[in-house]
Amino acid sequence: MAARQDQTLHVALIVFAILLVLFAGFTYYFYKQYSDTTQQLEAMTTDRNEQRSAAGNRQDEIQFLRSTMGFDQFAERQAVTDQAKEELDRMGGTLPEQKRNYREVLKLIYDANEQTTAALNTAKNSIEDLQNKLDEIAAGHKAELDQLAADKAKIEQAAAAARNQFAQARAALDASQKKLADQLQKQTTEFDAERQSLVAAREAAETESRDRQRTIDNFLRDRTEEEFSFEVADGEIIWVNQANNTVWINLGSADALRRQVTFSVYDTEDTDAGKAEKKGAIEVVRMTGEHMAECRVTADDPRNPILPGDYIYSPTWHEGRPQHFALTGVIDMNGNGKSDLQLALDLVELNGGIVDAYPNPETGAQEGEMTIGTRYLVFGDRSEKANDAGIRQTWDDMHDRANALGVELISLTDFMNQMGYKPQDRAVGLGVNTTSSDFRPRPAPGRSDLRPRVPYTAP
Repeated sequence: MAARQDQTLHVALIVFAILLVLFAGFTYYFYKQYSDTTQQLEAMTTDRNEQRSAAGNRQDEIQFLRSTMGFDQFAERQAVTDQAKEELDRMGGTLPEQKRNYREVLKLIYDANEQTTAALNTAKNSIEDLQNKLDEIAAGHKAELDQLAADKAKIEQAAAAARNQFAQARAALDASQKKLADQLQKQTTEFDAERQSLVAAREAAETESRDRQRTIDNFLRDRTEEEFSFEVADGEIIWVNQANNTVWINLGSADALRRQVTFSVYDTEDTDAGKAEKKGAIEVVRMTGEHMAECRVTADDPRNPILPGDYIYSPTWHEGRPQHFALTGVIDMNGNGKSDLQLALDLVELNGGIVDAYPNPETGAQEGEMTIGTRYLVFGDRSEKANDAGIRQTWDDMHDRANALGVELISLTDFMNQMGYKPQDRAVGLGVNTTSSDFRPRPAPGRSDLRPRVPYTAP
């Protein structure tokens, strides 16, 4: 038991000795390696320091060169290279490629500068020569300049005087303009006031005109709706002498009756003289008393003879007051195609009437003016001839005016019938345009239409 323990101890010691030898060997090996590595590291550090020193020197040289060449010391190499190439190409483009460097470019620029300086010196000398010549010319023209200066002074004095005159004229003009402006303002104020007054007057007139127009419209409407004319007889037949075709009426010198006044005759049953059917016509021959006159029968109907008590009426004559008329259109009273305007004017005047307006026989323009007191507008034909444009225009204008004033319209034929006027025989003008229809035969009178001729007897 003790022997086996000693043997184990010997083995352990042997193993320990072996391990110790191995450890010592390894330790020496690693130490040797460490020593070699340290020496290599020191050598490398020395070499690196030398390289760093060389690199620092090169960097200093590079920075110095960059500063000398005008570049930033810390600029990137590629940027410096690109800029240097661009500048060398731009400034040394005339140099060959192998000589294109900063020294050659500086030499080239220096040579060009020397040439430029020489040219500048030459130009400077030329300028000095020219300046000398200019001084000589200036000295030669000094007298002229002095004269010009004197003339300029005179001109300035004259200009100052002219400016003073202009200032005075301008002041006068400003005063005149101010005066005119004040007058204009005053006139404008007066005009505005007058205009406002006229506008107010116009508005009042328009209001009055509208009121009158409504009154006229109402009157025209009432006149249109009337069935009667409300015309009354002017007188009556008081005695008839059928034998000599003579009648007597109850109007005379005291009634302002005159000779040749014509009346239409109608039955006593007709109460509306303006609408009555005419049975005959008479013409005043002479006055036989204050309220009696002798008349001749100018038209009658044997089947309906004129009798005592029949009424007489004339649209142109009224006892004690004249009637006002207006004529328009072609006034052809006998159907011969010619104007009988003057005859119509004379007939109206002869019967105691007054013509307010009528067409000018030469131009067709309206003469006179219709008023609200005009009783009738007697209208003839509205001529369609080319040279009667004035008559047509007057015909239209007078109709419009009559409608506006409420003047009653009556045709020329009705007017002559109511007045009792019988036109003379129709005359036919001979010429190339005359036809056989212009000569219409007269009907043969019947025996019942003939009146026996008897001597005149007084009533």
